[in-house]
Amino acid sequence: MLKHCDPVRALEDVVSRARARAANRLDPTSHGSMSPTDYVGLSAVPRPTPVERLPDWPSTVRGAPNAVLRSALFGAVGKGEKQYLQKELLASVNGVEILYTGLRLDQVDFDLWLALIHMAKDYPAGEEIRVTAYQLLRLMGRADTGGSRGTREAIDTRITRLANATVRIRVGKYSYEGALISGSYRDEAEHHYCITLNAKLLSLFGRDQYTELDLAIRSTLMGKPLAQWLHGFYSSHASPGPITVKTLHDLCGSEAKRIAHFRTELRNALADVQAAYRIHGQVFEAVIIEDVVHVTRTPSASQLRHLERKGMAGDGL
Repeated sequence: MLKHCDPVRALEDVVSRARARAANRLDPTSHGSMSPTDYVGLSAVPRPTPVERLPDWPSTVRGAPNAVLRSALFGAVGKGEKQYLQKELLASVNGVEILYTGLRLDQVDFDLWLALIHMAKDYPAGEEIRVTAYQLLRLMGRADTGGSRGTREAIDTRITRLANATVRIRVGKYSYEGALISGSYRDEAEHHYCITLNAKLLSLFGRDQYTELDLAIRSTLMGKPLAQWLHGFYSSHASPGPITVKTLHDLCGSEAKRIAHFRTELRNALADVQAAYRIHGQVFEAVIIEDVVHVTRTPSASQLRHLERKGMAGDGL
């Protein structure tokens, strides 16, 4: 069990609700080997609804498709050489299927992609985006390093990695197939990147299909890939259901070979997320009971409205 800073009564309430959920929604003794897209206790992503342009979220958040947040596409992987995958079926929740080709993507790649998506919401779908390395670093929540050659090369490398990565993301009967960046080149005269995103990515941003990630919390967790992945995953659920340690190991794309090692990493990462929420005046409580993780967190305003529409607090969305 994670150590909490709240009073004993609050912790007992979390544990009580966790045990109730475990009894009603998940049998902790039945979490052996499971296929990547068949996880007990995780609800499917709803059917996409068509949109003509990206939603207009504020500058304090970053919009991300739930299908991406609930998968190993941008995994909790460390630094170093990345493995090349060829039409790999990535771990994901029920109702989502992701086939991926390219070098494995990490949380810094995700920061870059989120920054580009954030810029794209101010452009007509599919229009070319012009942006400097400095602007990208700011949008990624990273300090300016003075435009050093190493920084530019790192941005170049990650843009190339995203441009060469192709996915087929299927949500129910609907799917997106294509590159994560459909076109990119560098304008050396103007020192701009010129980047195009496929307009069909809009299909992943319908109502109840995407999450507004708190940028302040994500930035606080910079350099902690598992904690950042957990923040994204749990942010995509208004009322998170119980989930096994083994399932989280698969979904986050962990490189830990032994579940015992991952269990330790997970406890530390959950504590990091809890501390980051606390710094920013929000609630994130986690307990692990019989290798099943139970989380209570502060839902966003849009998630609260979603729960009100559904008239329930345990739908897993």
